[in-house]
Parts: sequence; structure tokens; C-alpha cells
Amino acid sequence: MKESIFNKIFIPFYDYIYKQSNRTVCYKKLKCRDFFSREDLHFIQWKKLKKLVNHCYYKISYYRQLFKSLDIHPADIQTAKDYGKIPEFNLLSLIDNQSELLSPGYKEKNLIIDYTSRTTGIPAKIFRSHQEQKYIYALNARGNSWCGWNYRDKTYRLVLDRDYIKQADSLTGKFSSFLPESNLANTKNISRDRMYSWVKQIRRFKPSYLYGYSSLLEEFSIFIINENITLKGIKGVFSTAEPLIKRELIANAFKSPVYDEYYLSEVPCIAHECKYGKMHLNIDEIMVEAAENCGSYETGELICTPLYLYGMPILRYNTGNAAVINSEEICECGLPYPTVTLKAARMNDNLISSNGKLVSGLVLSSYISAITKGIRRFQIVQKDLYNIKVKISAPDYPNQENEQNIRKLFFELMETTSIKINFEYYDKIPPDINGNFRPIISNIGNNDNYKANIRAKTGHIYQ
Repeated sequence: MKESIFNKIFIPFYDYIYKQSNRTVCYKKLKCRDFFSREDLHFIQWKKLKKLVNHCYYKISYYRQLFKSLDIHPADIQTAKDYGKIPEFNLLSLIDNQSELLSPGYKEKNLIIDYTSRTTGIPAKIFRSHQEQKYIYALNARGNSWCGWNYRDKTYRLVLDRDYIKQADSLTGKFSSFLPESNLANTKNISRDRMYSWVKQIRRFKPSYLYGYSSLLEEFSIFIINENITLKGIKGVFSTAEPLIKRELIANAFKSPVYDEYYLSEVPCIAHECKYGKMHLNIDEIMVEAAENCGSYETGELICTPLYLYGMPILRYNTGNAAVINSEEICECGLPYPTVTLKAARMNDNLISSNGKLVSGLVLSSYISAITKGIRRFQIVQKDLYNIKVKISAPDYPNQENEQNIRKLFFELMETTSIKINFEYYDKIPPDINGNFRPIISNIGNNDNYKANIRAKTGHIYQ
């Protein structure tokens, strides 16, 4: 009876609030394609790509100027090789041309904002309409359904960025916590007491699934195991936004299978795992290429074009993640979508406060994007419990407002002022010795020996 009331009254009201009344229709439409042939999916992909390219040429000033400078007309694009003549897009291109990428008639104040710096250290804004956000939800729901999840199943979410925090603090955010589809955890900073509150929330809410950042799921799993806590009724755990490193640990903590997805803020819903553990590409909604051999499925950095984003379209976005696209593989699950094997991905560290609290690197990156201006790239280095180095690449520096906002942010998230924050400015922040770039580096938050010593003394890393 209660679920029926939720489905027939509360969910329609929630959809009305967030202007997402048609997302169920979108989900069912997308779900039908699970039974299409691979050829049908490629047909849909190409048709949607041609439509998007036309939109970019006639409506988006950035692409209109780019196409004319290259002497390319949409009619000239007849094959994937033709499409590959359009230059790759990256985050710096987005920062430099943000206003020229917005479709006419779109006003920033009426759009949903997402941030791209979670794993890149490049703070850029992504604007989407409510309709596009609804479509992202539906596409993500389809991917999760490959592992048995139903789009109306209760899901407890361990993800957080500025928009989630704002939502959780609002009246509608508090209302949404009672909906059967999801529930939001407060992950602003993490402590033993905070995770006990998650346990109470989960037991009260009784979700069928957990969904969260890989690092947050890992820390919560360690807590669950160390405290000998049992959470009943969890059918599966979905990991997002970060490489899934501790799959076995998470599965052991929640006594359920763990599934991964490949999701970027710039290009949501690139790929999802099926119940057999294979990562499937959503080729009907995303054009996927390999950087080293344009237009074919080979090893290389993935270049993605989200075919459903028109408010701020991005053509041929280089994800920076190497992968092998297995175009000929037929998965046991029977899905028509090709599989992909990710070879490398960026990974943030988490920070640890002197009072034992933990701050998610992904959450911290989102906050920094929201409170700073004019930064080309940043990198946070936690040397020890009391010293943090903030590296900034910006055309105008030093910026006192940015420094003040960042200091205030650290004091708030780490719940202490007993930390020294030093700022360093660079024309270009150098990568690590191995050539990779990580925006959040902690000499202690990513040190298993350090964590083990703290646990030996206190019984757990968190105080």
C-alpha cells in the first residue's frame, strides 16, 4: 500500500518539482533497444549524430566558426572517417568557449550546473536543461537494469557534490529522501558517527541497492566490516565516477554483487556493467571512437560524443582514458551493445583531518570548482595532518578571493583550523613522475600502513 502511494502520488509530484515528468517514458523507450540488433543501434547512432552535427553547425557559434574555418559542412560528413576530421575537444576548449557553446535561448540561471574537475583538476562548468538531466537519469537507469535494478527500486546514494548538498538542505531535498527510488547520504565529511548515521538511515529506508563513489563505498565497507555490522536486503552495489579498486572488499561488506559504470560529468553514461561483469557501451546515445585510430574500435584514448545533449553540445570529447573496444565480442548476457575494457583512469585520494575525519577527494574537487574563478588547473597535496599545499595554474595570480574561499572550505570540511595551507602558483602544473595527473594527493589518506596504525590504536581510522 505504501509503495503504491509513493508510485502514484509522491513520485509524480517529485517529477513535477524537477520538471522530469517524462523520464519514465524515456526509460521505457531506451529499454526497448536492449532487444535491437547491433546494426539497428549503429543506425540510431548515425541518425542522431547527423542531427546533432546539423544543430551545432546552424545553432552553436563555436562550431559554426570551427566548421567554416575547416571548410566542413554537415553534408560532407558521410562516414566515421569524415566525422574524425573535426578536431578533438577537451576541457580547456570548454573553459575558453563556454558562452559560445550554449544553444540560443538557454539562460544559465535556468539550467542545471555540473562540474568537471572531480578527476582532472580543471574547474569547468557544464550546463544542462532539466529535460537533458531527465534523459541522463533514464539512460543511467537502463544501464543499471542490466544488473537487475528496477528504476523504481529504493537506492541509497553515497555521492555528493555541490548540487546534492544544496538539494539535501532544501525543502524538496528533504522531501525526496522519503521517495522509494533514492535516498541521499550526507558525505560532506566522514567520521565514525557519520557512518553510524548512514547505517541507521539505511535500516530505516530499507533500500535494495547502494550507489556511490568507489572511494566512499570502500571506506564505508571497511567501517561495516570492522564494526561487524550487517545490512540486510541489499541486492547490489553500483560504483561510479572513480576506478573500482576494492570490488571484493565492498562485496564482502554488503554480501552482494558489485557493479561498475563509466560516467563522466562531461559525457554521462558512457558504459555500464552487465550481470556478467562486462562493460557495455551505450552506442545508441554516445558516439565512441578511439583516438589512435579514428572511426574504428581499437586501443586508445576514448573520444566520445554525447548524442542527446543539445543545450551545451560537445563533439569528439577526448576522455583521457585508455581503453580497448571489443567490437566483435558477444557477451553472455545477450545485450547488443559492444563491450569495452578500460585500461587506465584517474584516481583521487581522500584527505584525513587531524581530528580523524575524512574528506572525499571527489567532493572536495566539486566544491573547489564551485567557489573559485579564473583557475585553469589546481592540485591539492596533503603532506601530513597539519600541512596542505594548493597548487594553482591561473592567468591572474595571486587571487586573494580564491585563496580566502579555499581556506574557508578546508576549515569547514576538515572541521579544524589547525592546518597550514600554502599556495603555489604555476604557469603549468607538472604531472606525476609516471606522467599521470591527480588533482587530489594525500601522503596519508592513501597510505594503507598509516591507516593500519591508526586502526590499531583506536579500533578504527575515524574518531
